[in-house]
Amino acid sequence: LSGSNLSGVKGLLDPIDWMYQNLEKIDEGYLAYKTFNSNFSPPDRWKIEEGAEITEVINPLPTLDCACGVNVVTLEWVKKNNLPDTPIWQVLIKWEWLPGVVVSYNTDGKFRCSRVKLLRRV
Repeated sequence: LSGSNLSGVKGLLDPIDWMYQNLEKIDEGYLAYKTFNSNFSPPDRWKIEEGAEITEVINPLPTLDCACGVNVVTLEWVKKNNLPDTPIWQVLIKWEWLPGVVVSYNTDGKFRCSRVKLLRRV
């Protein structure tokens, strides 16, 4: 799709609608979920503790299902795709951080962010 003009295309996922329909909203922003060490080890600079903000450069292309960023998921996805004893973190995506969110056109519940705040283990 490199160089394609998608203006007026029908049937592509709208990330705003998808987030509204699939994520819980609270006063501060959207809630999502994250595991660590599932596919890759987290960067040493990340502090994996309640209240920590973790950041990463995101790949902005919605045509890529998997790319760099802080990869997060819906609660439904994390429950279906992890063992019952996998530590799961609830994370906050603040409203002002939404420009740093990329939802791929073919998402099955995964998406990526440039910044999230670790709230608690669930």
